[in-house]
Amino acid sequence: MNWPYYAYFAAAAVMALPILQVAVPGAPALRPSSILAALPLVAFAVQPSNWRRPSPLEFRVLVAFGVYIAVFALEFARSIPNLGIFQAIDPTAFPAQRSTYINSYFFLHVMWALPLVYVVWRFRTPADLVRLFGAISIGLVALSLFIIVNVAAHPEVLFSYNRTAMSALSASTFGMHYNEVAEIFVIVGPLLFYLAMTRGIYWICVYAVSLLAIVLLESRTGLLIFLASNAAVLLTTGRVHLILRFAIAMAGILAVVVGGPLLAARATAGLYQGGNSTFDMILNGRASGIWGPLLSEWTSDPGRFWFGAGEYSILTSHNRMIGGIFRVSQAHNAFLEFFLDCGILLSVVGAAVAVMLLFRGWKVARKIHDELYWALFLCVLAFAISCFTGRRFFPHPDAALMFPLIGALINVARLHLGEGHVRETKRAGPAFRATAGRVER
Repeated sequence: MNWPYYAYFAAAAVMALPILQVAVPGAPALRPSSILAALPLVAFAVQPSNWRRPSPLEFRVLVAFGVYIAVFALEFARSIPNLGIFQAIDPTAFPAQRSTYINSYFFLHVMWALPLVYVVWRFRTPADLVRLFGAISIGLVALSLFIIVNVAAHPEVLFSYNRTAMSALSASTFGMHYNEVAEIFVIVGPLLFYLAMTRGIYWICVYAVSLLAIVLLESRTGLLIFLASNAAVLLTTGRVHLILRFAIAMAGILAVVVGGPLLAARATAGLYQGGNSTFDMILNGRASGIWGPLLSEWTSDPGRFWFGAGEYSILTSHNRMIGGIFRVSQAHNAFLEFFLDCGILLSVVGAAVAVMLLFRGWKVARKIHDELYWALFLCVLAFAISCFTGRRFFPHPDAALMFPLIGALINVARLHLGEGHVRETKRAGPAFRATAGRVER
């Protein structure tokens, strides 16, 4: 019984859409999004085959995942006393009842992270991974078409001198800021590009509509990382000679689809003019309008410096209350956000662990020379790079796809290094395609 997993993976990209956030009358925490997230959890719990002794690799994954959730639980618990402040600032986003807040902002977010465990446990063969990626693509196509249709219905957002119109449209129709929507495509960009190169017309179409969607979203950082990670796929899979062709093709496609003058306007829309430097202008004023004042405030308070102030602590900032920073609900830098919430001690430990895991992932990639592994590793790397201008490290709708892709990354590695279902091969890219092709036929 795998349909609950596929149903969730197909919906993961559109989980934040307002239509999936409509609460059941009398049960404010019960929404279509929470039901979809709970389906695989229930299925996983009732399937006897899942209640087996984990392999050594699976045990390490469970321990690491448990530590991650424990840190999240600790910082979330520290945020509960501040619920009154959150609710006063944004009553539409934060509920007044603690029970609803806990259900909606902790348990639901944990369920968005659990797919890492589901994938490691159950999606261990090339055929399983093909079905997983196919399910994810359904949500990506739906989200892409939804973006394209809505922008076509409101073409004025493309001609606005700033991105306020796009921000309003994105919040009202997509349920997230446009940068957060773009993050979904950034996370899966390398995988989509790899599958488009190797798997045929369907994946070419998925990649094409995703590219158009992220262009229309006006997220400069998102588009830059998306295209750069695609070029990195060519580099890591031995297709260096195609990089120039890729760059020319992308420039031509963007110029034709979006139009030269319009594309230039989109690339410069909303550039902040009040910063103290060109760097700050490119960052839309984040350095002087968010990061600098917050760092100064936290470093001047020993308690906050060492231990942070719990999740969503930016909403408790004195600078925010007096207008000393932009009225934002996140720091627009996941590393800074983690420091604000958790303090310098956990930040240093977390950074060290993250660097260690990325380095280990890099070593595995060089050892097994697997094209699919490289694509998945670049998905993780693209997310990490995008964290410099936004996102969160704790579970969030825009990063929901990161967890199953990390699980797939782990399983591709063990197909080569042990605890898998196929023997080690010299290059897994062709082996993956051959096995997956037999499944599809």
